Amino acid sequence: MRITQSMLSNNSLRHLSQSYQRMQTYQDQLNTGKKITKPSQDPVVAMKGIRYRTEVMETRQYLDRNLAQVYSWVENADSSLDKVGEVMKRVRDLTVQASNDTYDENQRKSLSEEVTQLIAHIGTLTNTKVNNQYIFNGTDTINPPYNAEGIDINPSEIAAGNENTYILTYNSKTFEWDDTANGGLGAFTDGTAEYVLNGTVFEEASTGTVLPANDVVVIEKSAIPSNNESINIEIMKGIELGVNIAPGESFSSTFFGDLHVLQKKLSSGAKGEELSSFIGKLDKHMDAFLSKRSEIGAKYNRVEMIENRLSEQEVIATKVMSENEDVDAERVIIDMLSEETLLRATLASSSRIIQPTLMDFLR
Repeated sequence: MRITQSMLSNNSLRHLSQSYQRMQTYQDQLNTGKKITKPSQDPVVAMKGIRYRTEVMETRQYLDRNLAQVYSWVENADSSLDKVGEVMKRVRDLTVQASNDTYDENQRKSLSEEVTQLIAHIGTLTNTKVNNQYIFNGTDTINPPYNAEGIDINPSEIAAGNENTYILTYNSKTFEWDDTANGGLGAFTDGTAEYVLNGTVFEEASTGTVLPANDVVVIEKSAIPSNNESINIEIMKGIELGVNIAPGESFSSTFFGDLHVLQKKLSSGAKGEELSSFIGKLDKHMDAFLSKRSEIGAKYNRVEMIENRLSEQEVIATKVMSENEDVDAERVIIDMLSEETLLRATLASSSRIIQPTLMDFLR
C-alpha cells in the first residue's frame, strides 16, 4: 500500500484535533468541577445525577422547610400551654386564698377582678398564631378559636329562632342547646335532664328547680375551639405527623365554664366551702394541660430523631451524588499534563511530517 504525503498530513491533523478535544474536556472538568457539561457526554452519569439530585433536594426540603414548620408549631404550642399552666397555677393560688374563711366578701370580690384578667389572658393564649395561622383551632387556621364575647352569655340575650348552638355548663356537666329556627322555645338537654330558657333563668323541666345564676355559664358554641381535626405535615417520605393539639381536649367548654363560674362565685362573695370545691376542678384541668405538654414533648423527641436521620441521609446522598458527577481534580490535572506532553510530541512529529511549502520559504 502506498503511503502518500497527504495521508500522513491528514493523520497528523486528526491526532492533533483529538488531542485538543481531550485537552478541552480536561479544562472544562477543572473549570466546572463536573465530569460532564452536557448529557450527551455520558448519559448514564446524567440519568443517575438526576435521581441523586432529586433525593438530595427532597431531603433538604424536609430539613429546611417541613421540619422547621413542625418545630415552629410544636414549640409555640408548648410555650402557650406552659403559659396557660402558669396562669392556672395563679388562679388556683387565688382560689386557695379565697377559700380561707378569714377572707371577707370584699376581699373575694377583689380577687375576682384578677381572675377575670387571668381568664382573658388564657383567651389570648388560646388564640396563639404562628405564621398568621391559629394553632389551637384544628384545620381552621383562619378564624380565631376563642371569642370572649360568646362566653358567659346572659340567657335573656339569647334570641329564639337564630339557629345558633349554645353550651350550658353546670356542675361540671355540659349540655348543648340548639335554638329553633321558627322562634319556638329551645331546650338544653343531655338525654336525662332538660333545662329550658325562661326569661333570665334556667329551670329544670322535670322538677321545676331554678338553677342558681352563679352556677351556670352559657357559651356560644362557636366561641370556643371546636375543630379537632389534625394538621399533618410530611416530615419524611411517606411519614406524616400531626403538629397541632386537639383543642377540645384542653380548651373545652367545661374548662372555660368552670373558670367563669369561679369568677362569678368570687364576685358574688361566695363562702369558702363553695370555693374550695373548685380546687379539685382546677387541678384536673391543669393535669389535662400537663398531659398535652407530655404529648408535645413526645412529638418533639420524634421530630429530633427524624431530623438526625434526615441529616445522615443528606450526607450520604450528597456523597453519592458527588461521586457520580464531581471530578477528582488531582487525577484530572495529571491526565491533562500527560495529554499536554502527548500534544507537544504530536506537534513536534507533525512538523516533521508536513513538508514545507513555497509559502514557508517566502516568509
